[in-house]
Amino acid sequence: MGETTRIACKCGQTRLEVEGKPIKSVECCCTSCREAADRMQRLEGAPRTVTDHGATPFVMYRKDRVRFLAGADALAGFRLSPEASSRRVIATCCNTPVYLEFKGGHWLSL
Repeated sequence: MGETTRIACKCGQTRLEVEGKPIKSVECCCTSCREAADRMQRLEGAPRTVTDHGATPFVMYRKDRVRFLAGADALAGFRLSPEASSRRVIATCCNTPVYLEFKGGHWLSL
């Protein structure tokens, strides 16, 4: 493992580090990801997070290989509905989407 990659939100206040290689790198075009991206991109100062064809790119890492270095106190949950089993998390300092977590999953989609 050993290799680490550092990631930050748009303004740099929220920073994390991932260890090792990701499980998978994917682009999602499901209705939920498209709707969530549309809503989140409308937040003040939020960066564009979708590809030109409307897909949401993710890099999937095991939860035990993700460490927050700074700004964890600025994270806030974002759900499409109160009953939604997936939880998206944004950095409130600049409204950058940080990760998506599925209920019961052992990974985070960054």
